[in-house]
Amino acid sequence: MNKPARPDSRHKLIARRAGHAMVAVGIALGASLASMSTASAAEVGQQSCNVVTDRYVECIQISTYGVRDFKVHLGIDVSMSRQDAQNILDHQGEEFSARLYGDDGWWSDDDDLGAVPVTWSAAGDGGLSAELDSVAPRGRLDEDRDEDEVYAIISLYVPSSGITRTFRSDTVHGDF
Repeated sequence: MNKPARPDSRHKLIARRAGHAMVAVGIALGASLASMSTASAAEVGQQSCNVVTDRYVECIQISTYGVRDFKVHLGIDVSMSRQDAQNILDHQGEEFSARLYGDDGWWSDDDDLGAVPVTWSAAGDGGLSAELDSVAPRGRLDEDRDEDEVYAIISLYVPSSGITRTFRSDTVHGDF
């Protein structure tokens, strides 16, 4: 009588390793998707940054300030040569500008909540950097009836090309 053929133990090992690899890929993919979705929002007091490797890093933080106000802090580092960064700084006029917006969703225009002035900028080996700060009284960032969603658009004017580059921050959620 013939015995049923047993699967080759080598094939079992390969199948088991492939199964483990698929589980590992699933875990890694799930973790990266989870981090991607949570990286686009922050709560009051938390700093949240967009990082585009070899291009720029842009951060936003909105914190309580005193009893009734909020401190808005934006920071940006744009990759370029030190000479290009210095040329931008040497040009007449402000190199960076920023405005805050209330995110009203895809169906309507976002509310313009005001400007955030540049408080520091510098050229360095890594490129051009700036910080922008303002204090917003309670209510200025209150852009709708429910939870508020606030983000910043930072603009950089590059005089050599005449182009303005824009950078959108993550969204900060809170009751402003």
